[in-house]
Amino acid sequence: MRGTRGAATIALACLLVAGLSGCWPDPPRPHPSPTSLAEPQNREPLDPITEPEVLESCPDVAARHFDGFVSYEFVYACRAGEHRPSDGVTTYGDWQVAYRIVHPHSVLQVYALPNDARSAGPCPTYLADPLILWVHERGTVVAIYAPVDECGFPRDDAVFAYANADRHVLVEFDQGVPLDERDTPAEH
Repeated sequence: MRGTRGAATIALACLLVAGLSGCWPDPPRPHPSPTSLAEPQNREPLDPITEPEVLESCPDVAARHFDGFVSYEFVYACRAGEHRPSDGVTTYGDWQVAYRIVHPHSVLQVYALPNDARSAGPCPTYLADPLILWVHERGTVVAIYAPVDECGFPRDDAVFAYANADRHVLVEFDQGVPLDERDTPAEH
């Protein structure tokens, strides 16, 4: 009995020394939870829209998140600054277009989804197109950006919905200039 008590005392002393010396493993710590949702890197089109006829459908207003899904009939997408073939010549410059989104229900459902939680890790630094839509209802126009991932880039489901939305061209302008002789369409 005397030997058992001595062994227990030694074991208790070892545990006490290990705990006080920091050798005892710490209890598992929960990972910190994100405190807020990600925000888009940009709330404006990458290429500014300047044509008055295009601005009628897509005015220069700050884009916001589309909170609470409601289906609207008049939804527009506007683009600027892309290469477009025009009369057999590829041009670049003040090309601008306003599209009406036909049957916008499915794309608005995706845009109503929340942004992802903000990332604690590193994110790429380039600007991504916020894929803005302009919603018209009873004399009011609201610009909405695509829901974003943890780095502020449009989420894949939003990119897919935007790219596959059925569009009808309302007005299009191409006042660009031909590419210079050093450029080839394959480079763009």
